[in-house]
Amino acid sequence: MKKHLKRAALALPTAAAVLLLAAPAHADWALITLGGADQAINDDAFYLLSDDGFVSDSHLTAQVTLLDGLRVGLEWDWAQESHDPVEGSSTDLDMDAFYLTARLERPVTSWLTPYLLGGVGLGILDMELTSGATWEQRAYTGNGMLVGGVDLHLPTSAVQSLFNLDPQGAAKDFTVGFYLELGYRLTSDATFDDLTTPEIEEDTASRTPSDPTPEPIPVENASLGVVNHSGPILRAGLLVRF
Repeated sequence: MKKHLKRAALALPTAAAVLLLAAPAHADWALITLGGADQAINDDAFYLLSDDGFVSDSHLTAQVTLLDGLRVGLEWDWAQESHDPVEGSSTDLDMDAFYLTARLERPVTSWLTPYLLGGVGLGILDMELTSGATWEQRAYTGNGMLVGGVDLHLPTSAVQSLFNLDPQGAAKDFTVGFYLELGYRLTSDATFDDLTTPEIEEDTASRTPSDPTPEPIPVENASLGVVNHSGPILRAGLLVRF
């Protein structure tokens, strides 16, 4: 399954690039997308954090037109993975990533636009390991992605008729639709080799002067090693264009 997804991840951006060169430029000025994704993780170490080697995440993107056919903007991705690798132990991983993005696009028809989308950004991963006690650690990664996609949207003329919009007004380019993307996400390694137990504030209100000072409880740090969550990714969702 992962091998087929890798091949498709290379094929769709290539096909999108061919369509980009063969069609005219587009005019609307803003784009907002909200969707989800499934990513196959190449690193076997990720099976400590997931039972199937896949991550499902959500993303929100906002872009504006910088040049004809070129959009730039920001994207936020978020995901959570929970797993019980051994009896009595569990891991919880919260993942956030923030990207600067650029999108090259060319419409083929009034309702179909192929594009290439790339981004670079920062990943923030919060790990929690529970096994009797609880250990935590935050890690940071450098992230990059490149996907090829198509968006299918209602022709603006149909939207204008449906909502009785002025063809020359501020909403003349407004439309809605959905999109499908396939590509690859590349990240640096996330190192979880120094998980620590959160400090617990001592309850001093109930203590009297005669109570002995409690001895600190020794706590050993935990380690889960290094994890890389690069891999091919399939994304889809809804879009609004202005």
